[in-house]
Amino acid sequence: MESKLWPQEQKEIPWADIKRRAATDPSWVWHHPRALDDLKEEAIRRETWREIGDGYVERGPFPKPRTNVMFQELTRDPNTGVVTLRVKPLHADTVYYSYDGPATTSSSKLDAYDLETDALWISCLAVDSTGERETGQPQMWTNTLEVKYRLFRQGEERMCELRAIPSGDIRYTVDGSSLEISGHRYAQPFAVPDGTKLILAQAQGQNMVSRELRVEISDEDHDYVRIDASVPAIWRRRLERDSTAETYEFLEVVEKYSAVLGGLQINIGKESRWITFAADEQTFQSPAEVRQLASLFREVIPSGVVALTIEAMKFDQGGDLQEFAGELRASLEADEVEQ
Repeated sequence: MESKLWPQEQKEIPWADIKRRAATDPSWVWHHPRALDDLKEEAIRRETWREIGDGYVERGPFPKPRTNVMFQELTRDPNTGVVTLRVKPLHADTVYYSYDGPATTSSSKLDAYDLETDALWISCLAVDSTGERETGQPQMWTNTLEVKYRLFRQGEERMCELRAIPSGDIRYTVDGSSLEISGHRYAQPFAVPDGTKLILAQAQGQNMVSRELRVEISDEDHDYVRIDASVPAIWRRRLERDSTAETYEFLEVVEKYSAVLGGLQINIGKESRWITFAADEQTFQSPAEVRQLASLFREVIPSGVVALTIEAMKFDQGGDLQEFAGELRASLEADEVEQ
Protein backbone atom coordinates (compact mmCIF):
# COMPACT_ATOMS: atom_id res chain seq x y z
CA MET A 1 0.00 0.00 0.00
CA GLU A 2 2.83 2.43 0.93
CA SER A 3 4.57 1.84 -2.40
CA LYS A 4 1.41 2.73 -4.33
CA LEU A 5 -0.23 5.52 -2.35
CA TRP A 6 2.49 7.01 -0.11
CA PRO A 7 5.01 9.33 -1.85
CA GLN A 8 8.44 7.81 -1.24
CA GLU A 9 10.08 11.16 -0.45
CA GLN A 10 7.52 11.97 2.30
CA LYS A 11 7.54 10.60 5.85
CA GLU A 12 4.41 12.50 6.89
CA ILE A 13 1.26 12.92 4.82
CA PRO A 14 -2.36 13.98 5.38
CA TRP A 15 -4.51 10.86 5.60
CA ALA A 16 -7.01 12.58 3.29
CA ASP A 17 -4.32 12.61 0.57
CA ILE A 18 -3.89 8.84 0.88
CA LYS A 19 -7.62 8.33 0.47
CA ARG A 20 -7.72 10.73 -2.46
CA ARG A 21 -4.86 8.88 -4.18
CA ALA A 22 -6.66 5.57 -3.66
CA ALA A 23 -9.79 7.01 -5.27
CA THR A 24 -7.95 8.38 -8.32
CA ASP A 25 -5.19 5.79 -8.94
CA PRO A 26 -6.47 3.32 -11.56
CA SER A 27 -3.91 0.72 -10.42
CA TRP A 28 -5.31 0.68 -6.87
CA VAL A 29 -7.58 -2.30 -6.29
CA TRP A 30 -11.01 -1.27 -4.99
CA HIS A 31 -11.86 -2.51 -1.49
CA HIS A 32 -14.62 -1.99 1.03
CA PRO A 33 -14.92 1.75 1.89
CA ARG A 34 -13.65 1.01 5.43
CA ALA A 35 -10.65 -1.01 4.25
CA LEU A 36 -8.17 1.89 4.21
CA ASP A 37 -9.22 3.14 7.64
CA ASP A 38 -9.00 -0.40 9.04
CA LEU A 39 -5.52 -0.71 7.53
CA LYS A 40 -4.47 2.56 9.17
CA GLU A 41 -5.75 1.48 12.59
CA GLU A 42 -3.90 -1.83 12.34
CA ALA A 43 -0.66 -0.10 11.28
CA ILE A 44 -0.95 2.30 14.23
CA ARG A 45 -1.54 -0.61 16.62
CA ARG A 46 1.61 -2.28 15.31
CA GLU A 47 3.47 1.06 15.59
CA THR A 48 4.31 0.92 11.89
CA TRP A 49 2.55 4.28 11.52
CA ARG A 50 1.67 7.05 13.95
CA GLU A 51 -1.02 9.71 14.01
CA ILE A 52 0.67 13.05 14.67
CA GLY A 53 -2.33 15.40 14.72
CA ASP A 54 -4.13 17.68 12.28
CA GLY A 55 -5.09 14.65 10.17
CA TYR A 56 -1.46 13.69 9.44
CA VAL A 57 -0.02 10.18 9.54
CA GLU A 58 3.69 9.40 9.90
CA ARG A 59 5.32 6.18 8.78
CA GLY A 60 8.30 4.40 10.32
CA PRO A 61 10.85 3.27 10.96
CA PHE A 62 10.80 5.23 14.23
CA PRO A 63 13.59 5.78 16.77
CA LYS A 64 13.50 3.39 19.71
CA PRO A 65 11.40 4.80 22.58
CA ARG A 66 13.39 6.64 25.23
CA THR A 67 13.52 5.36 28.78
CA ASN A 68 10.58 6.22 30.98
CA VAL A 69 9.03 5.48 34.37
CA MET A 70 5.53 4.31 35.26
CA PHE A 71 4.10 4.66 38.78
CA GLN A 72 1.45 2.47 40.40
CA GLU A 73 -0.06 3.11 43.85
CA LEU A 74 -0.53 -0.29 45.48
CA THR A 75 -1.93 0.96 48.80
CA ARG A 76 -2.51 4.26 50.58
CA ASP A 77 -3.24 4.76 54.28
CA PRO A 78 -5.90 7.51 54.38
CA ASN A 79 -4.96 8.43 57.96
CA THR A 80 -1.24 8.95 57.36
CA GLY A 81 -0.88 9.40 53.61
CA VAL A 82 1.75 6.64 53.52
CA VAL A 83 1.74 5.06 50.05
CA THR A 84 3.15 1.76 48.88
CA LEU A 85 4.40 2.80 45.47
CA ARG A 86 5.55 0.57 42.63
CA VAL A 87 8.07 2.19 40.29
CA LYS A 88 8.32 0.43 36.94
CA PRO A 89 11.19 1.37 34.58
CA LEU A 90 10.34 1.23 30.88
CA HIS A 91 13.11 0.42 28.37
CA ALA A 92 15.56 0.74 31.28
CA ASP A 93 17.17 -1.23 34.08
CA THR A 94 18.18 1.50 36.55
CA VAL A 95 16.10 4.11 38.37
CA TYR A 96 17.41 7.19 40.16
CA TYR A 97 15.15 9.09 42.55
CA SER A 98 15.00 12.41 44.37
CA TYR A 99 12.74 14.10 46.92
CA ASP A 100 14.43 17.50 46.46
CA GLY A 101 14.13 18.20 42.74
CA PRO A 102 14.19 16.51 39.33
CA ALA A 103 16.12 13.24 39.54
CA THR A 104 19.46 12.97 37.72
CA THR A 105 22.13 10.28 37.40
CA SER A 106 23.76 11.93 40.44
CA SER A 107 20.67 11.18 42.56
CA SER A 108 20.28 8.12 44.78
CA LYS A 109 19.74 4.81 43.02
CA LEU A 110 16.49 2.95 43.75
CA ASP A 111 17.33 -0.54 45.02
CA ALA A 112 13.78 -1.95 45.17
CA TYR A 113 10.94 -0.98 42.87
CA ASP A 114 8.29 -1.20 45.64
CA LEU A 115 8.74 1.48 48.30
CA GLU A 116 6.78 3.03 51.15
CA THR A 117 6.74 6.79 51.32
CA ASP A 118 4.84 9.62 52.97
CA ALA A 119 6.50 12.22 50.75
CA LEU A 120 4.39 14.74 48.88
CA TRP A 121 6.21 13.87 45.66
CA ILE A 122 9.10 11.88 44.24
CA SER A 123 11.01 12.35 40.98
CA CYS A 124 12.40 9.30 39.16
CA LEU A 125 14.74 8.98 36.19
CA ALA A 126 15.04 5.70 34.26
CA VAL A 127 18.37 4.85 32.60
CA ASP A 128 19.37 2.02 30.27
CA SER A 129 22.82 1.00 31.51
CA THR A 130 23.59 -0.72 28.18
CA GLY A 131 23.27 2.60 26.36
CA GLU A 132 20.92 1.18 23.74
CA ARG A 133 18.10 3.57 24.68
CA GLU A 134 18.30 7.32 25.05
CA THR A 135 17.50 8.58 28.53
CA GLY A 136 14.09 10.20 28.77
CA GLN A 137 12.91 12.99 31.05
CA PRO A 138 12.54 12.49 34.83
CA GLN A 139 8.96 11.71 35.82
CA MET A 140 7.20 12.92 38.96
CA TRP A 141 4.70 11.10 41.15
CA THR A 142 2.59 13.22 43.51
CA ASN A 143 0.82 12.16 46.67
CA THR A 144 -2.66 13.39 47.61
CA LEU A 145 -2.47 16.37 49.97
CA GLU A 146 -5.59 16.78 52.10
CA VAL A 147 -6.83 18.18 55.41
CA LYS A 148 -8.73 16.08 57.95
CA TYR A 149 -10.52 17.35 61.01
CA ARG A 150 -11.96 16.17 64.30
CA LEU A 151 -14.33 17.94 66.68
CA PHE A 152 -14.15 17.08 70.37
CA ARG A 153 -14.96 18.47 73.81
CA GLN A 154 -12.38 19.73 76.27
CA GLY A 155 -14.20 20.64 79.42
CA GLU A 156 -16.88 23.14 78.45
CA GLU A 157 -15.22 24.07 75.16
CA ARG A 158 -15.81 22.58 71.75
CA MET A 159 -12.46 22.01 70.05
CA CYS A 160 -11.35 21.43 66.46
CA GLU A 161 -8.25 19.51 65.48
CA LEU A 162 -6.85 19.75 61.93
CA ARG A 163 -4.28 17.48 60.30
CA ALA A 164 -2.45 17.80 56.98
CA ILE A 165 -2.18 14.36 55.36
CA PRO A 166 0.63 13.41 54.82
CA SER A 167 2.22 16.75 55.82
CA GLY A 168 2.00 20.46 55.20
CA ASP A 169 1.12 23.84 56.67
CA ILE A 170 -2.57 24.56 57.33
CA ARG A 171 -4.46 27.83 57.23
CA TYR A 172 -8.05 28.11 58.47
CA THR A 173 -10.91 30.50 59.13
CA VAL A 174 -13.91 30.11 61.44
CA ASP A 175 -16.24 32.66 59.84
CA GLY A 176 -16.30 31.42 56.24
CA SER A 177 -13.97 34.20 55.05
CA SER A 178 -11.24 33.77 52.42
CA LEU A 179 -8.32 31.59 53.44
CA GLU A 180 -5.96 33.64 51.27
CA ILE A 181 -6.89 36.92 52.91
CA SER A 182 -7.94 36.01 56.45
CA GLY A 183 -6.52 32.53 57.04
CA HIS A 184 -4.92 31.80 60.43
CA ARG A 185 -1.87 29.54 60.58
CA TYR A 186 -2.85 26.31 62.36
CA ALA A 187 -0.57 25.25 65.21
CA GLN A 188 -2.72 23.24 67.62
CA PRO A 189 -6.38 22.34 68.34
CA PHE A 190 -8.42 25.49 68.83
CA ALA A 191 -11.66 26.37 70.60
CA VAL A 192 -14.54 26.83 68.16
CA PRO A 193 -16.15 30.23 68.87
CA ASP A 194 -19.85 30.22 69.74
CA GLY A 195 -22.00 30.92 66.72
CA THR A 196 -19.54 29.42 64.25
CA LYS A 197 -21.33 27.99 61.22
CA LEU A 198 -18.45 27.14 58.89
CA ILE A 199 -14.76 26.29 59.26
CA LEU A 200 -12.59 26.45 56.14
CA ALA A 201 -9.11 24.91 55.98
CA GLN A 202 -6.45 24.23 53.37
CA ALA A 203 -2.98 22.68 53.43
CA GLN A 204 0.10 23.72 51.46
CA GLY A 205 3.48 22.08 51.06
CA GLN A 206 6.25 21.86 48.46
CA ASN A 207 4.29 23.85 45.88
CA MET A 208 1.21 21.67 46.37
CA VAL A 209 -2.18 22.90 47.60
CA SER A 210 -4.95 20.68 48.96
CA ARG A 211 -8.62 20.95 48.20
CA GLU A 212 -10.44 23.32 50.52
CA LEU A 213 -11.95 21.57 53.55
CA ARG A 214 -15.41 22.80 54.56
CA VAL A 215 -16.69 21.85 58.02
CA GLU A 216 -20.28 22.90 58.63
CA ILE A 217 -21.06 23.40 62.31
CA SER A 218 -24.67 22.78 63.27
CA ASP A 219 -26.44 23.86 66.44
CA GLU A 220 -26.63 20.20 67.44
CA ASP A 221 -22.89 20.31 68.09
CA HIS A 222 -23.70 22.36 71.19
CA ASP A 223 -25.69 19.46 72.68
CA TYR A 224 -23.28 17.37 74.69
CA VAL A 225 -23.27 15.29 77.83
CA ARG A 226 -23.27 17.32 81.05
CA ILE A 227 -20.96 15.85 83.66
CA ASP A 228 -20.80 16.62 87.37
CA ALA A 229 -17.07 17.16 87.86
CA SER A 230 -17.13 16.04 91.52
CA VAL A 231 -19.10 12.78 91.09
CA PRO A 232 -17.53 9.42 90.06
CA ALA A 233 -18.11 8.50 86.41
CA ILE A 234 -17.95 5.44 84.17
CA TRP A 235 -17.21 5.85 80.47
CA ARG A 236 -18.40 2.90 78.40
CA ARG A 237 -16.58 3.01 75.08
CA ARG A 238 -14.37 0.44 73.37
CA LEU A 239 -10.78 1.63 73.04
CA GLU A 240 -8.03 -0.34 71.31
CA ARG A 241 -4.25 -0.11 71.21
CA ASP A 242 -2.49 -2.36 68.69
CA SER A 243 1.20 -2.07 69.55
CA THR A 244 3.32 -2.41 72.68
CA ALA A 245 4.33 1.27 72.60
CA GLU A 246 0.72 2.46 72.19
CA THR A 247 -0.44 0.17 75.01
CA TYR A 248 2.09 1.39 77.56
CA GLU A 249 1.63 5.05 76.58
CA PHE A 250 -2.12 4.62 77.06
CA LEU A 251 -1.62 3.02 80.50
CA GLU A 252 0.51 6.00 81.57
CA VAL A 253 -2.29 8.43 80.65
CA VAL A 254 -4.90 6.27 82.43
CA GLU A 255 -2.71 6.19 85.55
CA LYS A 256 -2.33 9.98 85.41
CA TYR A 257 -6.10 10.31 86.01
CA SER A 258 -6.30 7.46 88.57
CA ALA A 259 -8.72 5.52 86.37
CA VAL A 260 -9.31 1.75 86.21
CA LEU A 261 -10.14 -0.37 83.16
CA GLY A 262 -13.17 -2.64 82.63
CA GLY A 263 -13.83 -5.32 80.03
CA LEU A 264 -10.09 -5.72 79.66
CA GLN A 265 -8.56 -7.91 76.97
CA ILE A 266 -4.79 -8.29 76.65
CA ASN A 267 -3.28 -10.05 73.66
CA ILE A 268 0.38 -11.05 73.61
CA GLY A 269 1.56 -12.40 70.28
CA LYS A 270 4.62 -13.17 68.23
CA GLU A 271 4.47 -14.95 64.89
CA SER A 272 2.17 -17.98 65.41
CA ARG A 273 2.27 -17.88 69.24
CA TRP A 274 -0.24 -15.94 71.32
CA ILE A 275 -1.83 -15.60 74.77
CA THR A 276 -5.10 -13.80 75.54
CA PHE A 277 -6.48 -12.61 78.88
CA ALA A 278 -10.07 -11.34 79.04
CA ALA A 279 -12.30 -9.99 81.82
CA ASP A 280 -15.95 -8.89 81.92
CA GLU A 281 -17.08 -5.24 81.88
CA GLN A 282 -17.87 -5.23 85.59
CA THR A 283 -14.34 -6.24 86.57
CA PHE A 284 -12.04 -3.22 86.73
CA GLN A 285 -8.26 -3.35 86.88
CA SER A 286 -5.63 -0.71 87.43
CA PRO A 287 -2.85 0.10 84.97
CA ALA A 288 -0.34 -1.43 87.40
CA GLU A 289 -2.25 -4.73 87.36
CA VAL A 290 -2.37 -4.67 83.56
CA ARG A 291 1.40 -4.18 83.41
CA GLN A 292 1.91 -7.12 85.77
CA LEU A 293 -0.24 -9.36 83.56
CA ALA A 294 1.61 -8.25 80.44
CA SER A 295 5.00 -8.90 82.06
CA LEU A 296 3.88 -12.37 83.16
CA PHE A 297 2.73 -13.30 79.67
CA ARG A 298 5.90 -11.92 78.07
CA GLU A 299 7.89 -14.36 80.16
CA VAL A 300 6.12 -17.07 78.18
CA ILE A 301 6.39 -15.23 74.83
CA PRO A 302 9.48 -12.98 75.05
CA SER A 303 9.29 -9.84 72.90
CA GLY A 304 5.65 -10.55 72.12
CA VAL A 305 3.56 -7.59 70.94
CA VAL A 306 1.23 -6.31 73.67
CA ALA A 307 -2.19 -5.25 72.33
CA LEU A 308 -4.98 -3.92 74.53
CA THR A 309 -8.76 -3.61 74.25
CA ILE A 310 -11.07 -2.17 76.92
CA GLU A 311 -14.83 -1.71 77.07
CA ALA A 312 -15.13 0.78 79.96
CA MET A 313 -13.24 3.09 82.31
CA LYS A 314 -14.07 4.20 85.85
CA PHE A 315 -13.01 7.60 87.25
CA ASP A 316 -13.16 8.86 90.84
CA GLN A 317 -14.39 12.24 89.57
CA GLY A 318 -16.27 13.30 86.46
CA GLY A 319 -13.77 16.12 85.99
CA ASP A 320 -11.00 13.55 85.51
CA LEU A 321 -13.03 11.91 82.74
CA GLN A 322 -13.47 15.28 81.02
CA GLU A 323 -9.74 16.00 81.16
CA PHE A 324 -8.87 12.46 80.04
CA ALA A 325 -11.21 12.72 77.04
CA GLY A 326 -9.68 16.09 76.22
CA GLU A 327 -6.17 14.61 76.27
CA LEU A 328 -7.35 11.83 73.95
CA ARG A 329 -9.25 14.45 71.90
CA ALA A 330 -12.34 12.31 72.12
CA SER A 331 -15.94 13.55 72.28
CA LEU A 332 -18.12 12.24 75.10
CA GLU A 333 -21.59 10.98 74.19
CA ALA A 334 -24.51 11.10 76.63
CA ASP A 335 -25.34 7.39 76.28
CA GLU A 336 -21.75 6.40 77.12
CA VAL A 337 -21.37 8.16 80.49
CA GLU A 338 -22.82 6.92 83.79
CA GLN A 339 -22.80 8.91 87.04
